[in-house]
Amino acid sequence: MRGEYQRESGLTHSPRWICFRPSDRRSGGETARRANSEPERAASLTSLLAGTRRQRVPGQTLHDNRRLFIVRRPASICLVTLACLIPCSLGRGEEPQGSLLIVGGGLRYANTQVWSRFVQLAAERSEKSQRGTPHLAAVSTERAADDANIVAAKGEGPIDAANSGPVKRLAASGTRPKIAVFPTASSSPKETGERVAKALEEYGAEAFVVPVAVRNMDVDYQQAVHDPKIIEQVQQADGVFFTGGAQERIVRTLCDESGKNTPLLDAVWAVYRSGGVVAGTSAGAAVMSHIMCRDAKEVLRTLESGVSMGKEVDRGLGFLDNQWFVDQHALVRGRFARALVIMKSQNLKYGMGVDENTAVEVRNGADATVIGEKGALVLDLSEAASDDKAEGFNVKNAKLSYLEHGDAINLKTLAVKPSPEKEKGEKLDPKAPDFRPAENRPLFFNDILGNTAVVDLMSKLMENRRDEAIGLAFDGRAAQEAANTSGFEFRFYRGPDSHGWLTGQFGGASYTVSNVRLDVRPVKIQGPLYK
Repeated sequence: MRGEYQRESGLTHSPRWICFRPSDRRSGGETARRANSEPERAASLTSLLAGTRRQRVPGQTLHDNRRLFIVRRPASICLVTLACLIPCSLGRGEEPQGSLLIVGGGLRYANTQVWSRFVQLAAERSEKSQRGTPHLAAVSTERAADDANIVAAKGEGPIDAANSGPVKRLAASGTRPKIAVFPTASSSPKETGERVAKALEEYGAEAFVVPVAVRNMDVDYQQAVHDPKIIEQVQQADGVFFTGGAQERIVRTLCDESGKNTPLLDAVWAVYRSGGVVAGTSAGAAVMSHIMCRDAKEVLRTLESGVSMGKEVDRGLGFLDNQWFVDQHALVRGRFARALVIMKSQNLKYGMGVDENTAVEVRNGADATVIGEKGALVLDLSEAASDDKAEGFNVKNAKLSYLEHGDAINLKTLAVKPSPEKEKGEKLDPKAPDFRPAENRPLFFNDILGNTAVVDLMSKLMENRRDEAIGLAFDGRAAQEAANTSGFEFRFYRGPDSHGWLTGQFGGASYTVSNVRLDVRPVKIQGPLYK
């Protein structure tokens, strides 16, 4: 897959001038002044280069032979690049009225909580568009009783999509919510699209596959993204679902060569703006943010060598606020650490790492709720600092919060609201006079990038008399074979606003953790690791 990913990664872009003042440079080019037409670009080039000194940045060449230059002026630093790295969607239209469902990959078809919630959200939009018809008016008296049974987003267990309020009322009217399935990221789009559409049909939706993919589709995607019939069909959908695969394929297909939205991507945005739901799993989740992970190396290698725009990271579709970054498979594969590197590199304040078979529902661009089997990690670098002169990735005072099914967070205030079960359970507040920690021992994790190790550490830290825990990330084979090898220390510690919640109502210990601090620094591992 990695080789396939790289072979198909070519993107072509028309030239863009992007100018930033040092005081207001923001990720994603939010403050960029862009010259779009050929005359504007020529005029910008003439005026910007007049009386200036142009320098090529040593050793910096973007992926696909896109070179990066710095044009130095006393009042500003101007970046001239042959890549348009602004998200396709930037600056288009009114605020969306719909929802996002960001799935961390590995979504099982038997995951009733996530699939049912997706169909339910699509049904809500469909119902609103049909409200006022005689039949729906007749069944509207059942609304209160039916809606009382909709519990997927409240942490009270799974729902049956076909029997949820909106879906049930639509079925009574002889209609079902329409969902457009984009298998664009998949290397086998036909098979993947058909499987997802079948699953959605079983959950009560009317699903259709959008025949747009870079490969293994009978339709030319460059023509399909302009096909009026396909565009109209997507516009009339109540929901959109992006499958997994390679996220670069989604951007390559739905954005034109100049980096602008194709008409088909505009149709997806029309669904979102009019109250529909846009969902994506794995690669389909990665494209939700303005900046996405494109082809990053393994997590430890990313910590060691960093990322470059246009190679390991690139523009996404930008459905989420431009200060948020999304990553998937975040806990199973230890990708929370790679998210930190990307966020620091791109000056992003906030990150959302969603784990497998789990989703984060975002309403109104701010109200987020976790749904599904595992959880999501929220990363906050708004008060973090780092030493750019030091060798290797480093950060101080990052904040991490961990949420599970039914937990909620406001993406603007970062206020965490635990599920009803946890609110009824035990509050973990190390500052409270009656705090009774379950453990009093040093916490040391040899592989903090291991499967859900970070969650285990954070949970134990909230029930420990010790207020800090250490995790290491390093190459064990290299440490065994060499006298010295590089690694990273992850120091987790409680702050004044660190607290958590605990319940056993789900059959085992289930935690929510808010605002654990994290410092990361490079270290040397002395080998051989053992004899």
